Amino acid sequence: MLNKKGDISLKKIFEILIVVIVAAALLGNTYRISQADTYVLKPLAVDLSFEISALTGLKHDSNSFAAFTFPFETNVAILPNKVMLTRDKIIAEYYYSADPNIKIGYHTFENIKILYLTKSGNTLSFSADNPGSLNYYFCKKTDLNLNEVTFDPGKGFDEVYNQGSQGQLIDGLSESLHTLKLAALLRFEPDFKSTRPVHTTLKDSFMSVDDRKDKVSAALISVHAGEFEDDIKIYTNDKEESVILACNLMNALLKNLNPGTFTDFAIIPVNFEFILEDDFKQILNIEKPAVLLEIGTKFLADSKKEIVDSIIEGVYNV
Repeated sequence: MLNKKGDISLKKIFEILIVVIVAAALLGNTYRISQADTYVLKPLAVDLSFEISALTGLKHDSNSFAAFTFPFETNVAILPNKVMLTRDKIIAEYYYSADPNIKIGYHTFENIKILYLTKSGNTLSFSADNPGSLNYYFCKKTDLNLNEVTFDPGKGFDEVYNQGSQGQLIDGLSESLHTLKLAALLRFEPDFKSTRPVHTTLKDSFMSVDDRKDKVSAALISVHAGEFEDDIKIYTNDKEESVILACNLMNALLKNLNPGTFTDFAIIPVNFEFILEDDFKQILNIEKPAVLLEIGTKFLADSKKEIVDSIIEGVYNV
């Protein structure tokens, strides 16, 4: 039979075992979180490098602005040729193509969640504070004479042949039908035509990228759902007219959808050498003004009229 002293010893041993088990669980969880952070930081470094490359690739007279978000507080170092992200002991870095004519100094930021990138002339600057008045793009004034615009409702699926893609599911409706709803609202505009047929029943349909390209007469505006609910990105080909069109469209979207609701927005020229042949951005690979809008799912679900108004305003402003 154990004495009282023995009872106390067993109790202490039991308490110590509980502490050890809890500590091990916490350490294990911390390790898993750190491992997860490693997989998150690397693509973030890649994305931020692409943003910088895109901004430096714009013409010197095409001033622009972008906001880059992080899912958690992150340390950021911008070097003249690479991006380095760190969190605790985790390091992720990626190189970008620096234009020698664009001035990019060494910048460091600690524990930030949003990084603002501003290009003015041939200077690219970075800030952890919202530039405020630079929430809108400065667009070059040029008359593009867009007498007709081809609107491309992104995605599309043929149930009979099981062909194509419905895209994301947004509020119980596929992305391909959300974009068709935008096309339906634009059908009353005489200067717009659609690549995919618009039926009153919103019947989905598949169309290849090449077939969509063939339907473009003067200019193209394609719309897809963005990766996140409250971001707006506009991809363009390298034509100056495309950047000007994207600039006007972005300003109209920022105004009509309320700039305070965005976490990330940017104009990004596409380098077709670095994207796959079946990437939907290949639709921009034409010798005409062409832009592709990636609109946050929140806006695509709830603000279709504002999106259509912005497209019309952006086209008529150029």
